[in-house]
Amino acid sequence: MKQTPNYALPYPECAPPLLADASDIIQLKNLADATDTAVQGLYDQASAVLVHPQAARMQSAVLALGTGATTATLSYTAFNFDNTPGQIMADIVAGVLRIPETGWYLIGHYVTTIPTGGGGAPYHMSRLRRNSAPGTAWSVLSSEALVDPATNATHSQVNEIIRCDEGDTFTSEAFRIGTPGATGWTAEGRLYGIRVLGLGL
Repeated sequence: MKQTPNYALPYPECAPPLLADASDIIQLKNLADATDTAVQGLYDQASAVLVHPQAARMQSAVLALGTGATTATLSYTAFNFDNTPGQIMADIVAGVLRIPETGWYLIGHYVTTIPTGGGGAPYHMSRLRRNSAPGTAWSVLSSEALVDPATNATHSQVNEIIRCDEGDTFTSEAFRIGTPGATGWTAEGRLYGIRVLGLGL
């Protein structure tokens, strides 16, 4: 029985002389079965990446800090959604976003800081941390457009497309620039990731 060069699909041999061969129908069935398996495999791969990509969105606990603290590393202890089997991407035990499979991912966060005890807005920059080390450059300085004028909250955002390895972890870090007149500040964030390309395709 011959096979196609790319997918090794079997097909009946029709070399002359053309004689009736009882095995022809079996060879055709083998071809149909192999084609069905190959098409289903491609469909499953496309569905995993394009229709149901691995994705999760998490939220951190509010971290309270004194005026002497200039940096805050957030721990993500809850999640809004996680569509990976077993919900392994949103690792609320370790407080991180965990990459379930090697590939290219869009990873991002939204960080908010608020002064405590009165005072002006705690302007800050933020960045992603990957495997407990700096994973991106700092964001621009937090927006002067206050989230809530009553609290003097400011926010920053980072979005990056990153090639990730299975098991990589991500969290957020904020760097406070100043909190004039306040007795302290709080930081909280939203962290999200979605796979945009699997390296297995």
